Amino acid sequence: MSDAASLGRRLVEAFGNPTAIETLLTEDAQWWIAPTVGVLGSPSVGRDAIMTAMRTIFGVIYSDSRADIHAAVGDDTLAAVRFTLRATANARPYENEYCVWVRRAGDRIDRVWEYLDVAYATQQLTSAT
Repeated sequence: MSDAASLGRRLVEAFGNPTAIETLLTEDAQWWIAPTVGVLGSPSVGRDAIMTAMRTIFGVIYSDSRADIHAAVGDDTLAAVRFTLRATANARPYENEYCVWVRRAGDRIDRVWEYLDVAYATQQLTSAT
């Protein structure tokens, strides 16, 4: 069994790979993100709903995603992971700072709380080259 910080780290390392993300979530998982993001309902309830959003995020919006983890801290149940996500979006580089909190349920994650600078992400996704 993994502690929450290890699971959180594995989740972030899987960003860009929806199949890998799916293996880390419970069937009844919930994913909260700032409602202004718009792609992922907040909260998105159930692994199937989350995976539909992940396939859009990491298949349509972002490509070549990679996360550089700066810190992962937690205990047996809750953890936070701070990272920089870099990707290609609309044929342009994308980079933003993120933090996710996760809650462990057995050997999987049943809750994710995702924080990012939504205004900065929107600016990068909609600005002209």
